[in-house]
This record gives sequence, C-alpha cells and structure tokens, in this order.
Amino acid sequence: MKNKFLKSGLFFGIFMSIFFIVSNSIEEKSINWKIVVAGIIGGLVGGLVFSFFTKLFTKKIKKIKIEIGESENNLKERLASHFKGIENVGGKLLLTNERLIFKSHKFNIQNHELEIKISEIKKVEKVKTIGLIPNGLRITTNMGKAERFVVDSPNEWINKINELKQNAT
Repeated sequence: MKNKFLKSGLFFGIFMSIFFIVSNSIEEKSINWKIVVAGIIGGLVGGLVFSFFTKLFTKKIKKIKIEIGESENNLKERLASHFKGIENVGGKLLLTNERLIFKSHKFNIQNHELEIKISEIKKVEKVKTIGLIPNGLRITTNMGKAERFVVDSPNEWINKINELKQNAT
C-alpha cells in the first residue's frame, strides 16, 4: 500500500514526460536530446512531487470524523468523492446499518455533509466516471434524486447496500 503513491507518481511522471517531449518538439519543430532529457527530468520530478503531496493530502483526509448513532454500526468507510454540480468534492464515505454518509474535507469549494437513509435508497448502481472509468456509484432515492460518488471497489458498496436493503424488508 505504501508504494501506491509512488506508483501513481511514477505513472503521472511518465505521462508528463511524454507530454513535455511531444509538446516541446512540436513547438521547436524538431526533437533533440535536450528536449528529451528536460522532458524526462521535468516529468519525473513532477511525478515525485505529485506523489508526495497526494500522500500528505490523503493522510489529512483520513482524519475526517463522521459521527454515528449508538444503534449504528460502521460497516464500510473509505475516501470518496461526491459530485455536487460540476465539482467533484473529495471527502469520506461511510456506510452504517442505517445510513450512507458523505462528509467533505475542508479543501473543497463546496464543503458539505450528505446523509441518505438506507430505507430511502431505491437503486444503487455502478457507473463510469468521465464516461470511461468504472469507479462510480449512483444512488437513486425513493424521491427520484440521484447522487453520484467516486469510490474504490464500487461492487463492494453495491453488494453491501443491497444486502442492507434486503434485510430491512
């Protein structure tokens, strides 16, 4: 798990290196060793900086506290994002035996907390974020309102929520 941030930083760095090399080559209308070396160094340094700040930021987000009632059990808790208008608000998603709760971290523009009772959930489904990545979760309430989240392992969330809904009936 510790290498997760380093791997993502390396991936980002490689992508940025290619981007720098291609964009500078197009601008200069040629490619030379200076462009390649500068692109690789710039991309990899950027990737390491990205990795460092992502790790630091994630530690702060994990400290978000969500209060639950005495009759509630914490069943699943992970970092997540909630789509609020055009903003993808980062924070933490918590599932209890009674509610699904999202609480944003303080670094967002639209700080908020959202609570959906399990009894109010009509449908839960996996969706693709940006139309490509299958890490989205859409919760549709009995009132027809849809809330979208980005989560790790959306199938686990779907299975757990559906299990709770079945046990409630």
